[in-house]
Amino acid sequence: MRSLGKPRRTYLPAFREWIRHVACIVAVAPKNEMRLEELCDGWRSPSDTIVSEAAHVRSRGSGGDDPNNLVSLCAKHHRWGKDSLHALNVKGFDKRWGLSVEKIARRLYRTWRQETQA
Repeated sequence: MRSLGKPRRTYLPAFREWIRHVACIVAVAPKNEMRLEELCDGWRSPSDTIVSEAAHVRSRGSGGDDPNNLVSLCAKHHRWGKDSLHALNVKGFDKRWGLSVEKIARRLYRTWRQETQA
């Protein structure tokens, strides 16, 4: 039997750079009260400094591509805090912070596409 090989991954460097200029989604969302639409409006950083990291909702090792799969998180909420995405996994992170990182990732990608196509 012949192997199909690994699926091709989509990497979007411009989208990753854009994500890095979006505020941490946990830092801008008041505890469990902000709706997705409110979170997605006005989340851009006012400066050009890198304020967050591009965090994969689905890990690259599990086949996670860039489109619909990246959210902006500060280092603490992404990888090294006890309440981080790495420590809690997606379901635990969503429950802890009252967010849906998968929905936010899709919304971020749509927003980026609208901005770059305008």
